[in-house]
Amino acid sequence: MFEGLSATLKVMGIDKDSGESSKKESVRYFDNTKSVPVKHAGLWFPTHAKGRFIEKGEVLGVLKDYFGNELEQVIAPVSGYGIYGLKGPAIRKGDSVMTIAIPTNSIKE
Repeated sequence: MFEGLSATLKVMGIDKDSGESSKKESVRYFDNTKSVPVKHAGLWFPTHAKGRFIEKGEVLGVLKDYFGNELEQVIAPVSGYGIYGLKGPAIRKGDSVMTIAIPTNSIKE
């Protein structure tokens, strides 16, 4: 009856026997974000759809016309964590295909 709850607690890293977290995650801080707009209208084909760390210069995906011809490779302008990205397909010129959170070591006041 509680298999679903047990599985959820396990995924979250919570040990139901001790009541303590069995998996400590480091806290990440982000200072700003950077949008990644495209230069053409067309069909968007991202290389990855899930949020993850991105390196500056990495290919985020390609934009193709309606005939399958590549219009542009979209390159990450900064390193950071991809927090939002379009999965495609249709996109307008100037629209952002991804938002990248820029990491920092601490929260600035």
